[in-house]
Amino acid sequence: MINSPPMNKSDLGHLEMNQNISEAMGFLCEIFDPSHGRFSWGEYLPDVFDQVWTWKLNNKIVAGLLTREFETISGARGIAIGMVGTGKEYRGKGYGSLLVKSVLDAHKAENTSFAVLWARAPLVPFYEKLGFCTVQGEDDCLLDPLEDEPQKSVRLR
Repeated sequence: MINSPPMNKSDLGHLEMNQNISEAMGFLCEIFDPSHGRFSWGEYLPDVFDQVWTWKLNNKIVAGLLTREFETISGARGIAIGMVGTGKEYRGKGYGSLLVKSVLDAHKAENTSFAVLWARAPLVPFYEKLGFCTVQGEDDCLLDPLEDEPQKSVRLR
């Protein structure tokens, strides 16, 4: 697990790996309906993700996401990213990008080889601008190689 202190980004706010899980989950519940779809994500998240990251501005959460570290069969370290969300009044101002980039930088500093996330089609261009690319054969899976010279192939299953 990465234990990074808040990373100041001038007056734009700062990154936190949340110790106050309920505060961050409350924020994400405001963005994502926890009972939407076939299951309630609020019930399974603690089993799937193990880190909650937020971007705070004046001590207020403006963006958040969840991660889980994992290792492939070949020993490559990766992170899964999910539930990326920005508060309505802060969308389009770069806070989501700052959050994702800062989390990727924190994991890259810990020798993580790649990040993977699943996104709805309308959001793919946003993640492509951050360095993610679509995994061949997967409509909603995006991959960001964090290494300067990424491996030629990464087996996700």
